[in-house]
Amino acid sequence: MQRPTGVLPTWRLRERAGQRLSDVDVVIDLWRSASAESVWTYTGDWWTPAVEALVEAVLEERDSAPAAGELGRQRAAAGVDMAETIDDVAVLFDRVLECEQPVLVVRALAVGWYEVAGGALVEASCEDPLLRLTTRRYLRTRLGEVYRQASSDGAGVPETAALVVVETRGGDGWTLLAERLSVSEILRTVFSGGETFCALNPLRTAVLVRRDTWLGKRVSLLRGMLGDAGAEPARTWVEALPPGLSAALRLVDELSR
Repeated sequence: MQRPTGVLPTWRLRERAGQRLSDVDVVIDLWRSASAESVWTYTGDWWTPAVEALVEAVLEERDSAPAAGELGRQRAAAGVDMAETIDDVAVLFDRVLECEQPVLVVRALAVGWYEVAGGALVEASCEDPLLRLTTRRYLRTRLGEVYRQASSDGAGVPETAALVVVETRGGDGWTLLAERLSVSEILRTVFSGGETFCALNPLRTAVLVRRDTWLGKRVSLLRGMLGDAGAEPARTWVEALPPGLSAALRLVDELSR
């Protein structure tokens, strides 16, 4: 019978101070001590309910990814950074249980942390620090600037600017995050002249670009690079901007649905 995804690989219970490591409280104490000695900054705020849930799942050889995801969310809510969160869980597997940590546990931990911390940081700064994508609200502000500048210059926005939109295929939390990271990095490689990069929704990313003679070639290059990276999206297209700002803002809302 196949093990559930994220279950700890086979490992031997060891004796330590006369107690077996199958005891949840013993493992938690050993983990807390080892983490405090190596990676954890403030020992007083280490324990959370998800710590116990993760240890129980691991020792009972159940799927431990859900508990790891919840631990990531609780760490982020407490203000612990991602590096310290991941390093702490590595201590459990590497130093206490002396086994390889399951990849899906690390993935769930990182995704859980990002679900909480990513949203808070975006709200505070208008830019996602991991994906380096701005919010839709910021794109609306930038469009207002573009249309005002075009009016001042006596130019038409449809002839001078456009949106390049990439729509990913989606997937589970980790797959989608990895795909969005890849898309964001490739977009910044192709468009490196001060364009505005925006997350319209979890599946769509837009870039406010100059409409010039090189745009078609850049979009072709973008499609090729996405394919080479294994992140070929569901769709990639150039969205024309309408003559008026109000219509452009409605367009952004439609693309975000």
